[in-house]
Amino acid sequence: MPSARPTLLNSSARAATASELKFRIQARGTWQRAARVIAIDDVAAGLLNRIAPKGEQASRFLVFDRVADAVSADATRDVILRRLDGDGEVALSDELHDADFIFMIATGGSGAEAAAVIGEACWRRSVTTGAVVIGQPIRSAEAVAAIRPHARVLLVTEEQDDVLALLTALRVMQ
Repeated sequence: MPSARPTLLNSSARAATASELKFRIQARGTWQRAARVIAIDDVAAGLLNRIAPKGEQASRFLVFDRVADAVSADATRDVILRRLDGDGEVALSDELHDADFIFMIATGGSGAEAAAVIGEACWRRSVTTGAVVIGQPIRSAEAVAAIRPHARVLLVTEEQDDVLALLTALRVMQ
């Protein structure tokens, strides 16, 4: 039964005591998103290849290859992706079935069409999207303009190390 005492300003201080430590969960969280991380261009693919964990993951790491010629059943264009591990091609529409988050990595304006098509497909299927654009803001304007309408989380940075930190914070990688 909850205490009838009101929550006081010193409640947080009391919760930080050694006697309250036994009530805290000590195990590290193991929940991980079923995300798809998509490198939009070749430079982003190189970065993703360096930071992606090896072995079995709930998340999949993919590289944009091309916009498909055919249109899917819901009248959206599809995208063909390559698996980062080199294990063939896959359609974005197939990857969206069990994904709960799509994260795009771009480094310039060369992937503007890809970002727009991926963002539109995710929006139609109610899959949350996020993105990071790496590079100087003035050179990344085209990629930002294409991604911005579809990304709930968007970071523009000049630091490649921010990608790993962001993917870890979003629980895409552990």
